[in-house]
Amino acid sequence: MANPYAIKLAPDAIEDLKEATEWYASRLSEGLAARFIKEVDASLIQLADVPSRSSIRYENIRYTLVNKFPYLIHYEVNHTTETIIVYRIFCTFRKPL
Repeated sequence: MANPYAIKLAPDAIEDLKEATEWYASRLSEGLAARFIKEVDASLIQLADVPSRSSIRYENIRYTLVNKFPYLIHYEVNHTTETIIVYRIFCTFRKPL
């Protein structure tokens, strides 16, 4: 098995993750924010192992779903540097900027 690709989060993706985590933390369901982070982490680990698992959707951008949550991870694969750049983590209920 090949080494997994490195994952780099762009500033917008970090902000998206922060906002989503705060939103889930404000809900009445205890532990929802932690479950969200766990599922995002699992999705990122899968991407690192199989970066081309999703087809290109626009330009060089791919996206994958976060399991159990209505979020899409928008990313680009750089095979030369074996890096995945995550640009955004969008809620599917919101319009992207």
